[in-house]
Amino acid sequence: MAALPGAAETVVHTGSGSANCCNVWAPSLHKIGSRWYLYYSAGPSACCDGQRSYVLQRNGVTYLTFSASSCNTPDYKLGMLTLTGSNPLAASSWTKKSTPIFQRSDANGVYGVGGQGFFHSPDGSETWLVYHANETTAQGYRHPAMDVAGQRLPAVEHHPVASDRRPAVRLS
Repeated sequence: MAALPGAAETVVHTGSGSANCCNVWAPSLHKIGSRWYLYYSAGPSACCDGQRSYVLQRNGVTYLTFSASSCNTPDYKLGMLTLTGSNPLAASSWTKKSTPIFQRSDANGVYGVGGQGFFHSPDGSETWLVYHANETTAQGYRHPAMDVAGQRLPAVEHHPVASDRRPAVRLS
């Protein structure tokens, strides 16, 4: 990490067409097998749904987690796709979980959870989720460049694993 400020910049993608015109969000690189894939969200400036994704691999299964709903609401949440086919570039190769894997918790005062990422402990035995959220239902997204009173707060949670080894995210 300390060497990143001195690393050379490299262009890995340039968008084309109206879907890539603007509002590019949350690019991330993922290695699946021996190939690298770039995943990002883009669209017209009014588009703000489904902004962040992250790939997890467990026991040979590939999962793609994503932010869903609008980050302007307390119902911003995380969904998950499972790669069930052989081509990760084909929509038909993915199966969507019918319910969110992480969402608001009124009991814990946590709303609008999203913008996730995952990281492993140094020994690889644990996985942690980093995300941002709000403390009240009245807070929405406030982009720092537009409103210095940005209200989204960063958080880190231990990321448990379900008995079938799927990601099983919950609020503690």
